[in-house]
Amino acid sequence: MLPHPPRAVLFDLDGTLLNSIALIQRSFRMTFEKHGLPEIEENAVRDLIGRTLKETFAVLVPNRSEHADLIESYRGFDRALHDELASPYEGAVEIIKRLDHAGVPIALVTSKMRPGAELGLRLLDIEAELQVTVCGDDVVNGKPHPEGVFSALNQLGIEASKEVYFLGDSPHDIGAAERAGVSSIAAAWGPYPDAALASHSPDHTFQSLPELQQALLG
Repeated sequence: MLPHPPRAVLFDLDGTLLNSIALIQRSFRMTFEKHGLPEIEENAVRDLIGRTLKETFAVLVPNRSEHADLIESYRGFDRALHDELASPYEGAVEIIKRLDHAGVPIALVTSKMRPGAELGLRLLDIEAELQVTVCGDDVVNGKPHPEGVFSALNQLGIEASKEVYFLGDSPHDIGAAERAGVSSIAAAWGPYPDAALASHSPDHTFQSLPELQQALLG
């Protein structure tokens, strides 16, 4: 059982609140096809979800010194396909609204640049409930660096503690929470296998957002 209520809850976006995995994989696949690059394995993309596009393309296409054209193409596909392929996870909207109604401070900490993140937030329709949104273009260091978590807490006026929770679907989110000194919650409904999440020793793991809501709010 988690403290009632928590001091604050921070959320990742993709793979946590927004089921955008098919969108991400399709956008990468179409980008690689457009630029004549070899086909990539879905697992290669999955293992990088949670990192910035710049970091991701540097890993996927290491023989290139510049990836701006790939990033531009990816973002174009992401925008065009977003509302067709992305959807809220079960319970995503409800948990945000319930936490807001209970007076719990809520923040989003995502590796997405703000224009892309805003597409997801509009689809979820939770912009009014979030007190703080920290995107990839708001920080110098992406997850698993804790800069985004610290920025969110600073804007909320809350100190890091184990009564603050950061929910994310990737090892990068777990790492950011640990380094920031807040409790990590692994979203086991996301794209990462349970074993991959467990190997990074999250403080808590939940199988669904309704289950997490029950633990946070009763």
